[in-house]
Amino acid sequence: IDIWGRLLNAKKAAKKDYKATEYDLSFLALSSLIRSIQAYFKTVEAYGQSIIAKESYESFQEIRNLVKDRYKKGLKSSLDYRLAETSVSTSKVKLENKNLDLANMKRFLETLIGQYPSSNINISKTLPSSLPLLEETLPGDLIIRRPDIKSHFLKLESAGYLLAQSKRNLLPGISVSGSAGTATKRLQDIFNDENLVWNAGLALSLPIFNSGKLKAASKIEEARMKIVKNNLEKALLKAFSEVEQLLSLEQSLAIQIEVMKNAVNQSLDVYKLSKERYDKGITSLELVLNSQSRYNNIRSQYLTLIRLRLENRLSLLLALGGKRN
Repeated sequence: IDIWGRLLNAKKAAKKDYKATEYDLSFLALSSLIRSIQAYFKTVEAYGQSIIAKESYESFQEIRNLVKDRYKKGLKSSLDYRLAETSVSTSKVKLENKNLDLANMKRFLETLIGQYPSSNINISKTLPSSLPLLEETLPGDLIIRRPDIKSHFLKLESAGYLLAQSKRNLLPGISVSGSAGTATKRLQDIFNDENLVWNAGLALSLPIFNSGKLKAASKIEEARMKIVKNNLEKALLKAFSEVEQLLSLEQSLAIQIEVMKNAVNQSLDVYKLSKERYDKGITSLELVLNSQSRYNNIRSQYLTLIRLRLENRLSLLLALGGKRN
């Protein structure tokens, strides 16, 4: 007879643990989804980086061919020609590395979705240019939106029930016992009512000899509850810290993207102007090659920043526990 609620507390604790496990799995599913999308955007970026590397290689080839033609005519020195050839070679190596990165990212995506890693998966050619709007203020119900935080709360409740159960184990208990059997040596008399033996009654148990063991078990549950409570506090602080950091990074990336966008336009103008001046014999080939490299490096950084902002927004969505219902 569960007069002190031992079994009831154990039952409640089990239910809380079960629900906590469901929340853990839910957060794991959301996290896996976010990481998969981020991996997809990295693959799209890798495609863009390979295109930039290809255009850079073709541009260096164009410059090399121009210098080579003029070198054969005696209009340019061998120094210019060798500089141009060097730029073509280094840009070719960079192009191969970018193509390899793209192939590896495609294989990673194919592995995620259970396909053979043949690097033939179709992906978007560009990253999204717009993002969903952020909520103006942090919701006050963040602690009940994140599945992992809700899991920590349930684990704390479960620890409380187990602690209550351990303390009630020190109290005397009442159990109901019953048995039935036969008392005959002959097979044909087994089903004779006169041979049936019944035993039923109540038993009172006092935790006298096991009190030390039960008290130790109760102290263990108290320590366990403190650990669970500390884990909850750490999880809450970590959750709010993640959100604050991601919000700060969101603002910083927005500024960097705007500045880098202007840098892309300016570096393109510098490259075009240096080419024109080189054709007129006003500037050196080295300046043309450097401006071309700078232009493509800035384009590459700009593309990475766009991807990082998308990645940060997804991480922020995960930190907030998903969209508000």
